[in-house]
Parts: sequence; C-alpha cells; structure tokens
Amino acid sequence: CENQRTNNTYAMSLYAYEAYKLASINKCAFLDLQYVFGDNEADYAYGTGRPWFAADLIHPDPTTGGRVITDAVYRLLTTK
Repeated sequence: CENQRTNNTYAMSLYAYEAYKLASINKCAFLDLQYVFGDNEADYAYGTGRPWFAADLIHPDPTTGGRVITDAVYRLLTTK
C-alpha cells in the first residue's frame, strides 16, 4: 500500500502492479494491501485516528498495521 513518504520515485501502486504481473506469470498468489488499508493513505497515516504506519512514514507499524497485514495474509491462506 502507499506510504506517507513524499519523495518516492515511484508510487507503491506501480511496484504492486509489477509484483502482480510477476505473480501471475509465476502462478503465485498476490495480495494487494492497498485494498486492505484503504484507498486514501491519509486515513491510515502515522498520527491519525487509524495510525497503521510507523513514525518513519515508510513502514507499517508492527502493532497496528502489522496486525492488519497478518489478518489479511491469514484470510488469504484460509479462505476458499
């Protein structure tokens, strides 16, 4: 998902798109975390009411965003 760093050369969505293509070519599962985190990165940014990102503005916070990711991966692996 998009992070809050303002000087990224490429948007995280471009990385996700390339990862999706590689997963498809290699017949691997792909989990788009943008869908899980939400469309608007300001909604889950550090310092908001839903602070799923860490103070470095790049990585998900382990205790909030990390749990969201863990739940998403669990659901991916256990849902038919």
